[in-house]
Amino acid sequence: MNHLLIANIERALETVRYYAQQGFWPAPSLVQQLEWCQRRVCGEMLEPPLFPLCMASLLHQQHADRGEYSLLIHELREIEQSMEELEMRSFEYTALCA
Repeated sequence: MNHLLIANIERALETVRYYAQQGFWPAPSLVQQLEWCQRRVCGEMLEPPLFPLCMASLLHQQHADRGEYSLLIHELREIEQSMEELEMRSFEYTALCA
């Protein structure tokens, strides 16, 4: 279990949930994707996401002109990259076991 990734996801979730309470769009989609990531890293979710992770792109497209979201965009991008690496290792492990 990747404790650093879990901590990063929890921190991002806390931030995004705050924005969701303020009526910020696209917070609901970001929360859904982050919760999937959290369950996946914790081993609770084996299925792939319903759609590709696009948190950083979604936020960047809608709010690139607002500097206060740049740190969150960076954090979301790091989470997406970590999830991709995690998935690649999972596929490699499965292939080796087959």
